Amino acid sequence: MDEVFQSQNVDDHNLLQSWNSIWEADKSKSALSQLYDLLLSTWHTQVKWSAQVFDDPVNIVLELLTQTLTTLDPSLATVFAALVSGGEHTLDILIELKQVVTRRQLR
Repeated sequence: MDEVFQSQNVDDHNLLQSWNSIWEADKSKSALSQLYDLLLSTWHTQVKWSAQVFDDPVNIVLELLTQTLTTLDPSLATVFAALVSGGEHTLDILIELKQVVTRRQLR
């Protein structure tokens, strides 16, 4: 189990750095789309790796990704607030943000 946490520390750092770079480069809803793609890719890679070592890879990876999501900087709450702070078209922005996730589910 220590091997998972050591590996996760590297992955956490990479995810956190990647997210920070993504947001700094493009402070728009497309940054969330890129984060979603990054998380999805990481999920598949880590579950595949963990399945070779552990009996319950999904729960292990889920727990570790959850820990990573809680330490994002900027946080998702901060990003959502920044994106909807324009005020005029808040509902449209929220609908577009929802579509970031549902576009994956429809495929």
